[in-house]
Amino acid sequence: MGKGDPNKPRDKMSSYAFFVQTCREEHKKKLPDSSVNFTEFSKKCWERWKTMSAKEKLKFEDMAKSDRGLYDREMKSYKTAKLKEKYEEDIAAYCAKGKSEAGKKGPGRPTGSKRNEPEDEEEEEEEEEDEEQEDEDEE
Repeated sequence: MGKGDPNKPRDKMSSYAFFVQTCREEHKKKLPDSSVNFTEFSKKCWERWKTMSAKEKLKFEDMAKSDRGLYDREMKSYKTAKLKEKYEEDIAAYCAKGKSEAGKKGPGRPTGSKRNEPEDEEEEEEEEEDEEQEDEDEE
């Protein structure tokens, strides 16, 4: 059980788990000093659960439904906190990375790629033609 996040909410319980928990409490009240053989105890609980009517199980199903709602709210809060924590870590890492590499890159303008070079040459040729045309117009 040592693995995992200690802040993570405990998992939701089923209606049967609530029933077994109730059986265990009843057994402790009747026989407080006796030890329990888990295998035998579980078999007896299961047999009792199978023979219960839907009306008897309703109490435990309501408990499970309530627990499920609590779990969902806690999980939503937990996930929001985890996302916020990750966001803050990412921002800190980005800021730290930006500070260490800021002087290495030089000016903020990117250099042109090879794809842009022919366009630049065409623009230069057009400018030269425009200048020649202006010179001819002046004469």
